[in-house]
Amino acid sequence: MNPLLEKYPNHLQVDAGGWAEPRQDRTLVGSKLLLEGLGKLGLDFANVSGRDLLVGSETMQRLRDSTGVELLSANIKVSGEAYFTNHAIVEREIQGKTVRIGITGVTLKSRAAAESWQGGTLSFEDPMQSARQAAEVMTPQTDLRILLAHMQVSDLETFVEEFPDAYQIIVSSNGDLRSSTPLGALPVVVAPGTSGKQLAWLNLLRTPTAVEVSAGNTLNLDEKIRDDPKTALFVSDYIQEMRNYLRGRQPSSTSSNPSPEKAASLAESSVDN
Repeated sequence: MNPLLEKYPNHLQVDAGGWAEPRQDRTLVGSKLLLEGLGKLGLDFANVSGRDLLVGSETMQRLRDSTGVELLSANIKVSGEAYFTNHAIVEREIQGKTVRIGITGVTLKSRAAAESWQGGTLSFEDPMQSARQAAEVMTPQTDLRILLAHMQVSDLETFVEEFPDAYQIIVSSNGDLRSSTPLGALPVVVAPGTSGKQLAWLNLLRTPTAVEVSAGNTLNLDEKIRDDPKTALFVSDYIQEMRNYLRGRQPSSTSSNPSPEKAASLAESSVDN
């Protein structure tokens, strides 16, 4: 990511959903540390998917209120009320001119999440109708709109065909991996896959009449891309410490990094306070 961030310093980072860790033994700590880590890498907004809600109401409330990453959803309701930020509007510079960007997110319904939710009644409104309503609110205030969607690519492409002016960029987190980003005129559907090992990026160019995609691709974040040595060492050390923690062992005395046990304690403390 670093070369891209350095090349495009005026960036906007988003996640289309599926970021939570629903495993019971690491739900809060794993999800909280992931979101906070992505935030430190520059993540601005994250959509909430039905899968993410499987962490439960108490954990999700803590994640929503304490990680520093703004969680978005236009179609998730709790007891009939919005539980996450419906949409957000930010400004970025494109070729020296300010562009107002609107962002929202939607997800497919999760029956398992709705049945297990404890804090009120969890419900899902129609995602495409919610996306249209959010676009109607944002359009007078924005130049460009982004939809983060935990939905299949084919459904999103149909939505774009029916409502081409609603959103200019749609990011799918629940669809087939797209090996490249279509260049040229917007709207465009971007699908970086679901395994968490791909990064989709695009660069926008302002023309006399519109904003277009001038460059973009989907990168495979695997052994073919060399990791930053310092970061790789930290991650390797941390993974081992996390394994030790989950097995009930004491952290290694040779590690120079905070152990997951201490991180968990700090995470819980920071949330409670």
